[in-house]
Amino acid sequence: MKQINNWIQKILFPFRHKCPICHANWSHQLHGFHQYLQAKTPLKKTIWVFTIFYFLLFAIHYSVFLLNDYVDRRVITLNTIHQVKRLYFPNITICPKYVDSLNFTAIEQMYIYACQT
Repeated sequence: MKQINNWIQKILFPFRHKCPICHANWSHQLHGFHQYLQAKTPLKKTIWVFTIFYFLLFAIHYSVFLLNDYVDRRVITLNTIHQVKRLYFPNITICPKYVDSLNFTAIEQMYIYACQT
């Protein structure tokens, strides 16, 4: 089983290069140009060329699509301000695991002291 796993790892992630700055392993990320330059067979080079070209076209197409939406003013942003007469603070519920471990009298005294100052 270990040999099959190693074989799959070699096929899926043939390049075990690390980033020179952060020393992170690049084998599980798609760094297309680097992978293209390191590919040894024409089939792998062709696959990387098509992959890079496809995603480049997709990025250009999506950027043009978003730009056209923006230019045609189909993007609407509406900000409204609603004044609130009263702001309610959330309730605080203390649910200790062991109820006897909390000194509620001391907590109450701290709360009363904080409210008075």
